[in-house]
Amino acid sequence: MLTLLIMAAALRCAGAVARAGARIELLVPGWLACMTATWMVAGMAGVAFPLWPALIIGLAGALVEWRSEDPSWIAAGDLTLLLAMAVWALPAPGWQEMLLLIGGLAVAWTVLEGWARLTPVPLRVVSAAAALLVVGLMGARLGTASDPLRPLALMLPQLTVIPSCEGQRIQLETGGVAWYDPPRGGDLRPGALLFHGADSRGSRQPAACSLRRALVDAGFAVLSVDHPGYGASPAPPVDAGVEAWDPLDHQLAGLDWLEERSEVGSVELLAGHSMGALDALRLLGAMPDPAATFLFGMGLGDGEERDDYWMERFHTDRGLSDRLSEETWRAIQAQHYNFDRVIAELPTDHPRIVFVEFGWEWENLENSRAPAFEAIPGSKERWTLPHSSHYFSAFTWYGLLAADAGVIRSVSRGIRERSVDL
Repeated sequence: MLTLLIMAAALRCAGAVARAGARIELLVPGWLACMTATWMVAGMAGVAFPLWPALIIGLAGALVEWRSEDPSWIAAGDLTLLLAMAVWALPAPGWQEMLLLIGGLAVAWTVLEGWARLTPVPLRVVSAAAALLVVGLMGARLGTASDPLRPLALMLPQLTVIPSCEGQRIQLETGGVAWYDPPRGGDLRPGALLFHGADSRGSRQPAACSLRRALVDAGFAVLSVDHPGYGASPAPPVDAGVEAWDPLDHQLAGLDWLEERSEVGSVELLAGHSMGALDALRLLGAMPDPAATFLFGMGLGDGEERDDYWMERFHTDRGLSDRLSEETWRAIQAQHYNFDRVIAELPTDHPRIVFVEFGWEWENLENSRAPAFEAIPGSKERWTLPHSSHYFSAFTWYGLLAADAGVIRSVSRGIRERSVDL
């Protein structure tokens, strides 16, 4: 958070450089820096807003100021962008939230501008250089992420930066940990249980953060359960029995906790991403009440030809220093991670399952998702997110989430449209 504040201040000072003279070569990058700072600080406040409107407004503002000596265009441009961010980012814009956001940031800008005017020009230039360096480092970090890079060019215009999701930490009675994102507003809301993919950060991985945001925007109270050994949920001892590795215990405990919340009417939606899709299917078969289930990025994987790789991943993802025997690992896989067994135990009259496919997908999942869909019995439908990677085109660095605002809005809108009858 402090890093982002410093970065925003530096970018704002870069805007002050633009007003040190009338030269267009300083004015344009200065205005773009001002708008980028506004965009980033709004992101710090949790507003998911894409970058491209900020750049367009910044360029337009630079051209207008080039023809005018009135400095009020600076404040007018900032406030216009903030208002647009508030309207764009909130699913049901609340005037109180918008006024607080606009008023608070306007005061901050006034203080920073006053400081910038009293600062010698060389210091402003150094601040601008530092800001460019930071942005360059962030871009390099983004380019070396493990996500497939094909959608990167498409997501950049919609890039938004918000704090990585934390939520309220919930200690479940099973010893596992979950993270709660309360619903917006004071009305009674439906609950959603989320199960994350195979990333050691658990519910705080980039994909889970994007999906949590989309579910909250769709009007749900969201509880994301950390899989055993992932995130903040501890892994069982390696000498524990096979049953100790069952993630269903944490899921049922999360279901009980969410159903007891006074602001939650009932748990009406299950969402699983990648590895978590199997968790969602298992819970669907064990739930006493009906729910719609969204399976994001599910496939059958590689089969048995890469067992050595997946056994190694089992240990590294969960941070296990001691190793399970191959026999125990295979027993855990057969008991708790067997797709065919889960499907066989699923009632044919289950509520609707929405099978969500990504436009940019890992090859093994892309090749095996059709057989996975066909194997699921009962009510089901396919939904494709053509402009999203397997990880919702999201990345994190230094506590910040860089996400595609367009993907988040598409997922939120699609969830609302497919759950209107819940």
